[in-house]
Amino acid sequence: MAAKELLDKMVAQYPAAIAAMALYKDRMVHNLEAPYDILETSNTIEIFSSMVDLTRSLEGEGLDFNDLILDFDDHSFVIRAIDGVVLVLLASRVQRAHLIKIQVGLGVFVRQIAKAIEDEIAAPAEDAVSEPVAKDEAEEEPAAPPKKKMRMYRGVAFWD
Repeated sequence: MAAKELLDKMVAQYPAAIAAMALYKDRMVHNLEAPYDILETSNTIEIFSSMVDLTRSLEGEGLDFNDLILDFDDHSFVIRAIDGVVLVLLASRVQRAHLIKIQVGLGVFVRQIAKAIEDEIAAPAEDAVSEPVAKDEAEEEPAAPPKKKMRMYRGVAFWD
């Protein structure tokens, strides 16, 4: 599944969610739509990434700042940084009761988005090196897609 499709799936699971952005290995994806698409997304997510990087020095003291929440009058940003991925959810003002569910969901989607971006980065390189397929090989049936594992958390299904 493409990284943008995963962002769309993540936004669909949370009623308060408006859009999402992800940064991994200098590759940024987002699903911002009007009127939010006027935001300079590359600068915005770089700022969030810098905020996370600035708090890394506190990890040695036992303080973990992998989650940041910026709450404004009408909107909130929930930011999670795990394994080199910075994932940002733009939502209408997040209520405290929904926050834990959102944070768990972001943690679940981080690995999937990292894998999708890795696949998107690797895809052009594989295409450039690929050799022509023989006629007999082209007529074979495609392999079945791998089965996904479903996990439940507080009544919400997540697939790996």
